[in-house]
Amino acid sequence: MAESVPLLDRLDLVLMGMGVVVLSIAAGRWLRQGRPELLLGAPVRTNVLGPLTVWLCLAVYLMGMALGIPFAWLLPASMPDAQRLACAGVMASVAGQIILIATCLAVAWGTFAGGLRGFGLAGTHLDRDLRWSVGGWLVALCLTGVAVWYSSWVIITLWPAFTPPSHPVFEFLESGGSPPAIRFLAFFGAATLAPIGEEMLFRGILQTGLAALIGWGRPSSRARWGAITVTAVLFGMMHTGTPHFVPALMLLGVLLGYTYERTGSLWVPIGLHMLFNIKSLLWYWLQVYLMG
Repeated sequence: MAESVPLLDRLDLVLMGMGVVVLSIAAGRWLRQGRPELLLGAPVRTNVLGPLTVWLCLAVYLMGMALGIPFAWLLPASMPDAQRLACAGVMASVAGQIILIATCLAVAWGTFAGGLRGFGLAGTHLDRDLRWSVGGWLVALCLTGVAVWYSSWVIITLWPAFTPPSHPVFEFLESGGSPPAIRFLAFFGAATLAPIGEEMLFRGILQTGLAALIGWGRPSSRARWGAITVTAVLFGMMHTGTPHFVPALMLLGVLLGYTYERTGSLWVPIGLHMLFNIKSLLWYWLQVYLMG
């Protein structure tokens, strides 16, 4: 839905302004402390993750995308082909995320010292994690908002005929005629399962494994930043269906990776990612309501 809603545009500016405030406060504290290395003193996640284990989780993630074909067979043959494929895609995405989450939890349980607690799923710092999630979300809205505007301008300048594609979830919701249960799955998957599964995979498993690989078994600050960067690039490239969003999602990936390394809690990037997706879904619903 390309039309702009002035009220939502103003709310976006307010949220982005709040992100600037949060970022300014954080930068001020960092300067007052003498500009220390940003990951100085960050907790270390002791683990025995190996390349094969990391590849297993990546393979499960990619295999989940191929589940649409068997799910299409389960849907009524009377349903139009395009609608049946779209519904099968939603069901496959949800099933794939559930399988991915279960796989990552099993891997983390067996490879991280302390099991899931060492993976970053302890619940002992809920207040701190909530502050980091909300603050990081506001900063993310600011950074990604600017990145989307700039990348869209560059693409349209170089390719004037380019029409920014809509996100597949929004395309599905806009198509109409789908069963309510499938539409609920689309919302639920995007708002909760995707943030949980993607953060467990990209930050919990992949970023941790890359940090050990880059640092030759010693996750130094430089190795951690390298892992954050590589993981963020991969995270962005997994969303090439919406190319004008890729640079913004890479920035989001850096922020998600940093919060995980800095706090040692996987709940922080999961919460930040959830807030980011929920805001997008809420804005979509408000667009439909205000323009309807």
